[in-house]
Amino acid sequence: MIMGGYDPAKGEIARDFRVTRQRVYQLISQFKKSGKYPTRRKTGRKPQPIDERTEALILESHRANNVGPTYLEMKIEETYGIHILAGVKHPQMNGKIERFFGEV
Repeated sequence: MIMGGYDPAKGEIARDFRVTRQRVYQLISQFKKSGKYPTRRKTGRKPQPIDERTEALILESHRANNVGPTYLEMKIEETYGIHILAGVKHPQMNGKIERFFGEV
């Protein structure tokens, strides 16, 4: 039952999906206009591809040190003076090496 423009069912939907009621109303409005279900876009920074030179450097450093990605990142910066950008999980960690070894 709709009470004064407020639909309790939409409040329940919002609570279940952990979004605001306003967002539920926006999605319904989008659907009514386009006839298509809204899709979620992936958020965050797009991953940058690793060039061949950097890939060879990571593999060489990994073979020489045989350590995990976080320590390997520090070792590469210390040894070669190269900081590999693109944090994935945490701003203080470097995600490119984790992604390279499939840990993300």
